[in-house]
Amino acid sequence: MKNIIRQHRVKLNLTQQALADKIGVSANTIRAWEAHISNPKLSQLSKLTSTLEITTNELLEHWEE
Repeated sequence: MKNIIRQHRVKLNLTQQALADKIGVSANTIRAWEAHISNPKLSQLSKLTSTLEITTNELLEHWEE
């Protein structure tokens, strides 16, 4: 399974905590997203995709892979 969040986070040299801080969530939330235990809320998508430098479409297209 391709993990788009982790892939782009690592590409940008961000730790889970650093990404969490930029988005305003906990590092545990990032871990859950990367493990596909939970999904980002719609209200978080804009900050997430902007921080990861990807489009919402790109995130959603690869989410279930």
